[in-house]
Amino acid sequence: TWDTLNSWMKTGLIGLVSLSFFGLAYFSGRILKIEKTAFAFHVLGSLFLPIVLLSAAYFELFGSYFSFTGDGRYLYGAIGSILILPIYLLLSVRLTSRLFVWFSYVSVSVLAGFLIAALYLPVDGFYLGIMAFNACLIIGYSYLRKNSRYQLFIKEFVAYIQANLVLST
Repeated sequence: TWDTLNSWMKTGLIGLVSLSFFGLAYFSGRILKIEKTAFAFHVLGSLFLPIVLLSAAYFELFGSYFSFTGDGRYLYGAIGSILILPIYLLLSVRLTSRLFVWFSYVSVSVLAGFLIAALYLPVDGFYLGIMAFNACLIIGYSYLRKNSRYQLFIKEFVAYIQANLVLST
């Protein structure tokens, strides 16, 4: 019956899967007191969030401009990253989870990549922008590393920036 559904219904059902996983996480953690299962459902729910955004772009729910082939595809990717990032940050802090810290870091990198790509620079300009982004991350790290409020994120930053530098070079 998937072929008979309209585009909004398809994306809505994918979003419902994500919400279902978050609901199961709440039920497992608060009512059943099964923390590991609740964490697994949080992970599944959060992994479906980008899929919801991808399906909306694929089905052109926000017009042809914000689609995979539209001129606003990079801007749409940046907006999607901005929408997902607070959720990952919240789950990082609430669950004190290194995995969600990494999801947050990846979201920030994807956001930077899409914002730089939205400028339609040549390839060399894009990579220069990524290197400038990495430099800003390192400068930010040097200022925040002693702040106890951000220790959950600071602990993972060194491994993240090393991976980010390797991948971007």
